[in-house]
Amino acid sequence: MAEEIFYRGYKIIAQSYKIEGGKWVPQARIIPVSEEADVEGEGESPSAHDDESAGTEESPLTWPETFNTQLEADDFALDSAQFYIDEDINT
Repeated sequence: MAEEIFYRGYKIIAQSYKIEGGKWVPQARIIPVSEEADVEGEGESPSAHDDESAGTEESPLTWPETFNTQLEADDFALDSAQFYIDEDINT
C-alpha cells in the first residue's frame, strides 16, 4: 500500500518502484486538494475539475537516487515532494 500525506493543500502519494537489481527508485505524485473536495469526499482527484490547479504538477516526480528498501525510497520521495512544493509550487 502506498504511503500518502497531506501537505500545504496537496496530497502526496509515494509510488516508489523496484528496478532490476533489487533497488528501489523514489517516486511521488502531487495532487492539489481543494476545500470543496475535502467536504464532498467524492474520492475523485480534485484537480480533475479544479481550474485553479491547472499547471500544477500531476505527473509523478522521480529522483535518481536508489534505496535498498521501499520504505526508504518512499520516505525520501515524501520528503523531497514537500521540498518541491515549498520551492517550486508555492513560490
